[in-house]
Amino acid sequence: MDFKQVILSLNSPNNELRNNAEKLYMNALENDSNNFLNAHVELMSSPEEVTRKAVLVYLHTAFNKKIQPPFFNRIAPQSQSQLFLHLIALFKNEPSVSVIRSVSDVLTDICISLSASETYNFQSYFDTILAIIQSPIVNQRLLCQMCISSMLLIITDEQQLKFTPTLLNVLKLGMADTSIEVNLAALDSFISSISLYDKETMQKEQRTFIELMPSAIQVFGKILATNDSKLIAQAIVILDQFYVVPREITKNYIMMFVHGLITVANNTAFVTEIQISAINAILEIVGPFKLLFKRETAAMNSVLEKVFLWSNMLSNDVQSWNNLEDIEEPEEELAEGMLMKMGEMFGGEILYNFVMHHIGETWTSQYTTLNWFLLSLEDGRHFYKNNLDSLIALVQRLVTSQHPRVRYMALKLLDNINNKFVKRSQRYIEFSLNAANSALNDQFIPVIRCGCDIISTIIDNDMVPPKTFEPIASAMLQKMIEIMEKSQNYKLFISALTVMNFIIHYMKGYINSIVPVLYTFLKTKLVYTDQAYARSDEKDKLKLLKIKARLIEGMSLIVFASVQCVSADMVAEIFGIVFKVFSLPDTEKDELMPYAEKALTRLSPLMKDKMAPYLQTIVPCVVQKAMAKPRIQLNDETVDIGDDWASSSFLGTNVSLKTSDIDDKVDALSTLDLFVEELGELMVPYIEQMTPLVECMSFSMDSSVRMKAVTLTRTMFKKRMEVLRKTYNERAVAEMKSSEFYKKMFVKFVMCIKKEIEDTVVLHEVESFREIIEDLGVNGLTGEELKVLFEMFTFVFNDYKTSENYKNVASEGLQALTDEEMEMINHSVETESDSVMTCGRLFECIVMNNTQMYWEYYQTILNPLVIEFYTGSETFVSVALPYLGALATVGKREEMALQLTRDILNKIGTESGLDAQFNGMVVLVSILKTYSDEFVKNVLEAIVVKMNVMNQLRGGERNDLFEMATMVTGALLIFHQNLCKSVGIDVKNKVEEWFGTAINVHTVGEFAIDLSIEAVLAGVLIIDTENKLSMYVNYIGNTMEDETLDGAQFAKLRNVLAILKAKFSDEVFGKIWNTLSIDAKAQFTLVITGKTPLE
Repeated sequence: MDFKQVILSLNSPNNELRNNAEKLYMNALENDSNNFLNAHVELMSSPEEVTRKAVLVYLHTAFNKKIQPPFFNRIAPQSQSQLFLHLIALFKNEPSVSVIRSVSDVLTDICISLSASETYNFQSYFDTILAIIQSPIVNQRLLCQMCISSMLLIITDEQQLKFTPTLLNVLKLGMADTSIEVNLAALDSFISSISLYDKETMQKEQRTFIELMPSAIQVFGKILATNDSKLIAQAIVILDQFYVVPREITKNYIMMFVHGLITVANNTAFVTEIQISAINAILEIVGPFKLLFKRETAAMNSVLEKVFLWSNMLSNDVQSWNNLEDIEEPEEELAEGMLMKMGEMFGGEILYNFVMHHIGETWTSQYTTLNWFLLSLEDGRHFYKNNLDSLIALVQRLVTSQHPRVRYMALKLLDNINNKFVKRSQRYIEFSLNAANSALNDQFIPVIRCGCDIISTIIDNDMVPPKTFEPIASAMLQKMIEIMEKSQNYKLFISALTVMNFIIHYMKGYINSIVPVLYTFLKTKLVYTDQAYARSDEKDKLKLLKIKARLIEGMSLIVFASVQCVSADMVAEIFGIVFKVFSLPDTEKDELMPYAEKALTRLSPLMKDKMAPYLQTIVPCVVQKAMAKPRIQLNDETVDIGDDWASSSFLGTNVSLKTSDIDDKVDALSTLDLFVEELGELMVPYIEQMTPLVECMSFSMDSSVRMKAVTLTRTMFKKRMEVLRKTYNERAVAEMKSSEFYKKMFVKFVMCIKKEIEDTVVLHEVESFREIIEDLGVNGLTGEELKVLFEMFTFVFNDYKTSENYKNVASEGLQALTDEEMEMINHSVETESDSVMTCGRLFECIVMNNTQMYWEYYQTILNPLVIEFYTGSETFVSVALPYLGALATVGKREEMALQLTRDILNKIGTESGLDAQFNGMVVLVSILKTYSDEFVKNVLEAIVVKMNVMNQLRGGERNDLFEMATMVTGALLIFHQNLCKSVGIDVKNKVEEWFGTAINVHTVGEFAIDLSIEAVLAGVLIIDTENKLSMYVNYIGNTMEDETLDGAQFAKLRNVLAILKAKFSDEVFGKIWNTLSIDAKAQFTLVITGKTPLE
């Protein structure tokens, strides 16, 4: 086939001929580029406009094809240099404006391709273009205006600056041309040219473009006067780009464009699409001028009224809506996008005031009002937070509307309010529950699903304590069963089943009475689902798999929530159902595996040794899932590829990530962690197989994966260490260190702590690494490991110093930074601060457990930086204190302790360095716990005086300093009672008074519970009445829900409970036990038995 014929066949109606032509075309593009180009150029001389147009479009596509090397680089150098001039000559008498536009596209492609070239002299290009600027032929002038801005791409910055006056003259001529097509092209090039002067060295020349703004206004007015919808639509597309033009050029003219666009939007002679594009253009170009636009009340209200009007263009096809079918509401969908832009620009107050004056009695206006609040809830959160009463009042009025879509939107808004303003929404919790309950009895599916969503949100946000929810829990579960029994709608079934599972999980220990009914229902539905799956088509199979996954989840949740009334046979039956998932075909297994994994984590504590034969099948599958790489798609532009993908733009390419793959990865890591934790020795043989999962600690795409990988790594180490100690005794550490797992783990922790950017992740990494090093025992680190660790601390210190210095430099030019940029800077500094402060606990652990070796490495590697910080600014002093405190206490450097104590006391009570004062008092508590009365008497008076000063801060802005000072006072009374008595302090009454304060602290709970335990053991906190016992036990139980105790504290608390048990009867303890929350009971059970209630 002749290649010209190939090109002409690309649009053939004959499929076989067209497909064959496409293959030949692509082959020539990549393998015979010169003939490919020549054939296109030859066809450009065709007498048929449609052929000339098509060939130019194909060539434009070829230029932009993502191939390496690019098409332009494949053609001969002579053709590269001559193509531009050849095309201009070829089309100098082209009569078609459409073809001229395509010629311009190709000429722009050539300029872009040549922009990096230093080989060619482009003067002839400019001469040719400028020669036609005042041609009598309109299309030549049009081509000149279309190409002129692209010419800037092929010259140097110096040449561009010299060319500026010529360019301005060309654009001025174009905007004054008698042809409106030429005017439009000049306006487009005007905006494009300005954006090409964005370098700092060109700002002076960029500002000269302001002289053309009056001409741009005149062009727009001239186009409006034509009333030609096609021309006006083109003009709007061009004006839409004005947001890239610097403010100083457009600020005096922007509202002129806005008023013109409002005229277009209000002209009913134009189709709705043009009116909508006009309002969209307004919202784009006024972005940098929000305050100016707000002051133009009439203009702003015109925009709001048009958007409100389009938002009301709703379909009343309730039947299709009820069947959850997509309804065609194009104007309303476009209005939603504009509304979200307005939310970003104006926040909540302006939208609220406008819409509350426009709500009427029609269902469309009521629906729209509710939807406006819903869509602007995030951007207007500061306003709405303080006006929730008004929003809730509106919801209360409209949630009983006769129209189902209004009821639906009222419930949807209520659900989002509960999600967005959790604490404040608790004032309306009774209304929310009643509204949800009414919705569950509605006849319309979307309304029922909204009721389900509200229940899920209330539970997910802990808006109602389980005890309060208990009276309605059984009825709610029965209602979900009723909905599922009646419903033929898949989405409604899933919603109800999801809520049922939420309730089962949340009401742990409260739903025993209804367990038989729930289990029978879930089991029956599972049998039915399997039967339906066998006879269904592929589309329904996927739905049935999703239902089966939730049914499996529900059955396993029953075990979790009602362990007391679950039989061994029931557990075995559920396990059998779950285990079958691992032998299913991949298409079924992929959908069910995440739920099967979670189900196994609930079953494993009860199965224990019985799981051993199955692990060789289960573990490799879960490891494979945890190691799987998430699917990624790269697109040239944003495309809608489903809810299950998250997209972002990177270097002009849209990157889409399969979010469910991330979720699966997190679930798999969590499952393995729980297996190792619960099954212990049974999982140790699989640890080497799981060693590659350590790499997930640096998984860059998602922080939750890194968090779970850190947890799993720590758990694997802990359990393997336990087994090795049983087997090897004193050689256990050496055996651990010889393993591939340990070597990879140690290196990975050090690397991740240095590089992690998320504060929560780095805190978790440091704390987990601290537990690992602590588990290695006394002198468990080698000299080489100490060297690596102290170098890591040096890196963290320097990183913090760099961030703090950067923040200080940035703050000097604060006016030049956006809020987002300042937030990024502050977040970066806070992250580094969290890292260096948390590393202080790791440092303390290393020092405490390696007293024989640490000093040499500390002195040579880290000490210079610590001293630099300690003698630097107050911010740096605050960072250094925990490190010096560790040296003075667990590091046994008594020679440092007295001077450090005096330094801290000198800082306390001053007006500066408040964070340093807080950290100094933390160190003081450690020093008071470590040193004898002989040491403390040197500073006793100063401590008492300074703590009295801190007491004056109670209830103020820095109440945290008062609370920490209270902990210092407690440590003094508890650990130095004899010294305190010797100076006349009534220790018993003071400690009782101290405890009354300690139980109400908010920021230092970990210190308060630790000292409360120590106080009883030291005999200074006297628990001698039932009321005192109840107060103490409830305080300890409630605090343990939030503050984690270490092994030593657990042992001490166990001794405290033994002391108290000796004083009080079982009857008294039983009475107090019944007042505790379920979580508090679980914590005490763990303290007393070393096991959870489930075990």
